[in-house]
Amino acid sequence: PDGLPVNLTATLREHGSQSDWTWHSELTVHQPFTYSLSPLVNFPLREDQAFPLVHPALASMNLPGEATFHLRLKSWRGRIQTIKMEISGDNLKFREVPTEVSIPANSSQPIEIRAVPTKGSGLYQFSFHLSSGSFELKDTVELAAIEPGKALAYAFDYDRDGFEDVILENQNIRCFVSPSAGGRTFALVLKDSNHNAFNSVGGMRDMFAKRVEPKELEGLNQYTRMNWMGLTNRPYSFQIIASASTRAKVKLEYEAPDIYPAGVKLERVLTLLGDRNIVVEDSTVTPKGIQPGQAYVLENSVSFQQADQPHYRRWFVNTQLPTEFSPEKELSIGGNPKLFGTINQRSGETFAIMLFESDIRISQLRARQVSTEQPIISERKARLAWERY
Repeated sequence: PDGLPVNLTATLREHGSQSDWTWHSELTVHQPFTYSLSPLVNFPLREDQAFPLVHPALASMNLPGEATFHLRLKSWRGRIQTIKMEISGDNLKFREVPTEVSIPANSSQPIEIRAVPTKGSGLYQFSFHLSSGSFELKDTVELAAIEPGKALAYAFDYDRDGFEDVILENQNIRCFVSPSAGGRTFALVLKDSNHNAFNSVGGMRDMFAKRVEPKELEGLNQYTRMNWMGLTNRPYSFQIIASASTRAKVKLEYEAPDIYPAGVKLERVLTLLGDRNIVVEDSTVTPKGIQPGQAYVLENSVSFQQADQPHYRRWFVNTQLPTEFSPEKELSIGGNPKLFGTINQRSGETFAIMLFESDIRISQLRARQVSTEQPIISERKARLAWERY
């Protein structure tokens, strides 16, 4: 690997002497050349940290126009080095890309790559091949190109854990979803600031109010048993239903046989319109059996402060004025909550989860049962939106 530090140690002893002389040094091993590519999509891990999505790289652009990339080649050789370059990609036009570059000793050379999509909104891919003598490097770039009023949905392993994730985006917002991690969204970002509405716990977490603890958990400590309600580590299947049109739509499903009393089937459809900063979530929960006390709970997590710093977010309900968040205190949102939101005091950006605004239907199984208990909800909608006031 490039940049590997190597420690060198030499021990010397003069003939006839009982003393050793030791010499230490450190050097860094480099490949003949290295490269960096920008600009790339950065995943906002938290408020103060983001990392670029690389290998393969992910980039995004608004149409009409062209994507301009800056490829910087660094030569580590002590003499001039010639690097050959090949770039190829379907449905892309490249403007004036050199086929080889000569770089002086221990120097770097910037190269501009301009790519023009020819098929409108969609996910394009191109690759580049760099070589010098017998040494070569290859990489792939995924380019999400979006027209005004259009939205994309595509699979991309943004956290590099070996499982496909899903990204929905239009020209203004981008939503990262991990089907293999319980169908959670780990980021909903306003693209011009790259601020994440959620924290690292994520949003859209499927939970249930009641369960029967499996016998194999009996006797284990509370830390192991505390997260029994959630499905945050379950692998949801997913299908991209619509993309590169006026809306992007993704369907996620999971069968949970261990949910009290007899298991449930969960189905979630996420829809992003091309002209709005809103992701609509439609969740359908189909219970295999009904017992009093069970309920479906949708959880989302947002942060209000960093470490011991003052709060940088406030929260509000409906049209009320924003107020400070009180840690470890249960907060009432009133009897007619149309929306809950947070406002970032530093940027003025507002994130809102719209509640109880749309259809809430009772499962067919429950509707046939005569009971005064609150029924399990089989379908509900939640809206996740970024707005700037």
